[in-house]
Amino acid sequence: MVIKNKKTVVIILICVLVISLGIAGILYLMNDRSYNTLENGEDEMTLLTEEQNQLLKDSIFHGQFEQMNEIERKSAWLILNAMAEINFIENTYPGESGVANAVRVLGLLGIETIEEITIVRVNEDVDDLARTFVARIINEKNEPYYILYNRTWNLEMVTKGSERGEIIYSSATHIIIDGQVRLRRGFENMVF
Repeated sequence: MVIKNKKTVVIILICVLVISLGIAGILYLMNDRSYNTLENGEDEMTLLTEEQNQLLKDSIFHGQFEQMNEIERKSAWLILNAMAEINFIENTYPGESGVANAVRVLGLLGIETIEEITIVRVNEDVDDLARTFVARIINEKNEPYYILYNRTWNLEMVTKGSERGEIIYSSATHIIIDGQVRLRRGFENMVF
């Protein structure tokens, strides 16, 4: 009888081990899948690696990284990466890039997801503080937008369609109030 109980215990332990491994495997796959998908079901292949996340976190103001969602982080990374390719250094201390703020404004304009960014022109013939670049960005709807980014003042302008297209944001004429981009007082009736 003792031998029969030992066999039963061993069989039960093996069954528990197999079931536990099966459950652990399923949970691992489900957890891995949750890291590889966005909330809207898109594949996360476009999101950042651990190293890219850390470099982004080290580049922007303290606390902004945690406030950004994965799409905003990807867009910020794409802008920073394009800036690195043209050796565009912002007039800030490490950890104080204005890219997160630029991505926030782009999100408020409905351009949260940047699929592609191409530097169109770099203005190097000016004082270092006024150095700018123009980049063409394509959003998830395949719509082209152009951003003018200043070394000191960060995102200066966003136009739709072309570099000289409709101005949908200018730091000189627009302000953010209650999470919306609005014209500053006195610019309401001006045509851009």
